[in-house]
Parts: sequence; C-alpha cells; structure tokens
Amino acid sequence: MKQKQFTSIFLSIILIAVSISSFGQLINEKYRYNTSYIPVNSVTNHYTIWTSGAWHTFGDNTCKFNIENKISSKEVAFYKYSKKGQNVKRISRRINSFDKKGSLVDNKYIKKGKEKSHLLYEYNDDGYFTLYEEYKRTKLRTKELLKYNKYNDVLEYRNFNKGEAIMKWEAEYNDTILTKQYAYRLNKKDTSSIYKLWEYEYYPDNKKKATKYFKNGELKHTWSYTCDDEGEEIRSKDKTKICEVKQYNNDGTYVIINRSTGKKGQITKTRLTYDSKDRLIMREYIRKNKIYSKQSYKYDDKGRQIAWYYYKNGKKSDIVRWGREYVFNEDSTLQETRYISKGGAYAKRVNTFNDNGKRISSIYFDLKHNKQVYRNEYKYNEAGLIIEELKFNKKNFLVNKEVTIYQYYQ
Repeated sequence: MKQKQFTSIFLSIILIAVSISSFGQLINEKYRYNTSYIPVNSVTNHYTIWTSGAWHTFGDNTCKFNIENKISSKEVAFYKYSKKGQNVKRISRRINSFDKKGSLVDNKYIKKGKEKSHLLYEYNDDGYFTLYEEYKRTKLRTKELLKYNKYNDVLEYRNFNKGEAIMKWEAEYNDTILTKQYAYRLNKKDTSSIYKLWEYEYYPDNKKKATKYFKNGELKHTWSYTCDDEGEEIRSKDKTKICEVKQYNNDGTYVIINRSTGKKGQITKTRLTYDSKDRLIMREYIRKNKIYSKQSYKYDDKGRQIAWYYYKNGKKSDIVRWGREYVFNEDSTLQETRYISKGGAYAKRVNTFNDNGKRISSIYFDLKHNKQVYRNEYKYNEAGLIIEELKFNKKNFLVNKEVTIYQYYQ
C-alpha cells in the first residue's frame, strides 16, 4: 500500500500561514511528521505533498464542479460603493482559466485596469502540476518545476527566482516507500552539492522505524519510532523518541496517543479520542502532564458535525475559549452558525435558501447588541451558478458587489 503521511488539523494551521508563499516549507520531524509541503499560492490553496505527489488544483470537488459544468473560465469583478450605496467603482478583476480536467491553468489579477499578477500552471496526465510560474507586472518572479515517478511521487522539485535556481529537492523510493530526501545548496551555475539529507528506516510492515538527519555530511539528529509502556525519558540533544499507541475502550471508543520525548527529556503527548463510529471527538496536546491545547467535536444522529470548541490551557482547560455551533435544515443545508465564547453565543449567521437549495442570503447578527451587522445576498444563472454576491451594511446600504462571468467548453 502506498505510504502517505498526513498532518493533523494542528499542522494545517501552519500550512494556512505559509500558503501565501511559493517556497517549500519543511515540517519539523519533532511534530512526528517529516513531510515537505510545497505551497503554490493562496488563490488555489494547492499543495504538493513531497511524499505522495500533488493534490489536484482547487481540490477534487472543484475540479469535478468545473468538469460537470464545462467551465473553461471564470471572471470575477469586484465593485465598491460609498457608505450610502452610491458612487460605485470597479476596483479589481480576477480571471481564472481551466483545462477540460477542471484544473487551473491561468490566473490573472487586474487592479485599476493594470495587470498585477499572472499565474500559469502545467500538469501531467494524472493532474499533478509540473510547472508553476508567477509573474508580477508581466515580469517573471518565480518558477517551480516538479518531476514524478510512475506513482506520482515527487522525484525532484526546483524553485527559480528571476530565472536563477535557488532551491532543489530530490527523493528516492523503494517502490512507493520514501527512503531518502536530499536538499541542495545551489550556485549560479546550477551545479549542486548535498546540503541536507534525510534517511528513513522502516519495520517489515512499512511503519517508520527511524529518521536520520544529516547536514553537510554530519549526523545531526535521529528520530526513533520505538514504543515502550511508560515513555522512556531520554536526555540527548541529537535524538528524539516518538511513539504512537492505540487504546480501545469497552464501549467501542478508542484513543490514539502520539508521544514524543525531546532532547531535554520532556514528554509531549497528542491524545486523539474517537467515538465508536471513528469520528474524532477530542484532541488534546499535553506537556509536562498539563493540557496546553484542547478541542472537542460534536455530531448529530446523521453524522454531521454540529459543534467544535477550543478550550483554555492548563488548569482552565475545561472552559471554552471559542467555538462554533451549526444548525442544519432537513436537507442538510447549513441554516445557522453560532459563534461561541466562554459566555455563550456572541454572534450568529443565518442562511436562507431557494427551492433549489441555493443559498440566497446570509445575515450576520451581533447577539450582544441585538442588531444586524451586515448581510449578503446571492444571485444565480439558469445553470445554478452564482453570478452576483452583494454585501449590505447595517443600514442596508449596498457596500460591495462581486459579479461573475463564466465561459464554457462546447
């Protein structure tokens, strides 16, 4: 089975933070993951997973949507009005073009009639991107090139700045199992020497046994994936011990504990609790036997997530810091979102839908002051695609408008 390493929601927060950059981001192994993510840009939210190839641009659902509706391009114009809904002016446009597989191939951002950025993409036959170019004011700013094996695992990644290669990564596999990763320090002639090296060892069942990190040919750190009953404390600046334990309860629920022993001997735990239907209901991060981060999740009898809560740290970890609660209609459309703090709901968003299940309005309320803050209205074409989004302020004056125009494949 193809080995893939996926991060927790905790690490996804890190990914969102770096998504505006086109440079590779190496997730540190001390968090149990040594997966290299290469974010493309914040427009597509598209990441290349170093160990398992790239995700489809925009995600599979959006690609499927583009294919089903035969969308070849989508232009969104942004308008701004004065406080009283007068004196409209167009401030920008964004034009996206797609291939027949639904993937983004061209993205232009135009402001005040001038092109500010231009993004280009190319893909292999399986929809994984092989080329990314970013232009600023028509000048090439950065370029990324990727090569894959037959399993769409990334073999090579290169990043160029103004035509000069500034980054190069390579990987080796045993069939589909990642065995080595190389990071190179490049010079102006594009010849390279190995700067960093990661070596991966596995047990016979392909579970990770150890990772060794070298810098300039010298072993700098080892991550060992060996379990014991108590979590042996070690004190070593060049070694980290990591373990995953799965514990079942009599009621069908179970707990997965990820335990890491760091260079000073401290033990850090991530405890994930699941119900009998394999749904995550609690996530806890524990350091020095104290909870320093905790989230919980609730579901209804139809399996829909109806709430999540984030709690205070340490001794106050039973107090909700903030959260969300969701109310659904019978057809599973989201009717209401309640925004929670320790004192309960402080705001809510209420949606209304037409007979076709399309959202036609969304109103945001300040519950503390019992007033409407703003509302959005949505309009659709005959194909059910959104063509206008209107935003009104608390005095019901139109302040912003987005107009979308589609082109289609025949």
